[in-house]
Amino acid sequence: MLAELDIASHAVGLKMNTKKTKAMRNCFAISTPITIGATQLEDVDEYVYLGRLINSQNKLKPELARRKRAGWAAFSSIRTVIDSTKDVKLRAQLFDSTVLPALCYGAETWSLTKSLANQLRVAHASFKRRLVGLNLRQQTDVWREGPSAARDEDEAPLGRPRSQKMRRQMEHCHSWVVPERQEASPWPSPHLVGRLTRH
Repeated sequence: MLAELDIASHAVGLKMNTKKTKAMRNCFAISTPITIGATQLEDVDEYVYLGRLINSQNKLKPELARRKRAGWAAFSSIRTVIDSTKDVKLRAQLFDSTVLPALCYGAETWSLTKSLANQLRVAHASFKRRLVGLNLRQQTDVWREGPSAARDEDEAPLGRPRSQKMRRQMEHCHSWVVPERQEASPWPSPHLVGRLTRH
């Protein structure tokens, strides 16, 4: 098939880039070298295709690690603006237009387990903490104390958020919900088993 593609490409004046073309196999494929003309393609276990890391084991964890790094890189690019503005709405708009696309790129094709979905939630909560200027300990204090913590701001211990406005912002830190993967239905189904046993 690859040889036919190479021939068809030459027929219309195109040439395959053998330096960018890689070969990836699963555990069931034979190890016969793959060549284009006289050039043997490099065998790899993973490669980036259209911005997504693909591997021979079809594992999503390495790609999620890349997405989180990309999200932090995007967050760093707007950090100066976030630190210099007090407009919470503007901060949220910058976050939604810059960080979320980097974090969730290609999410339509993800098949998340509960563990991977939880990792994504943790990363998202970490971004939002940084967005409102809190660390994990301060956020935990807000959750632990609840509404009664804002009764007297002057008595709040050092290191805890004293502003009621900041506490209200933290209520939205976990509003984002990652859709969990639906479990596949058992096969064969009980209905099908019943039909097979009758015949």
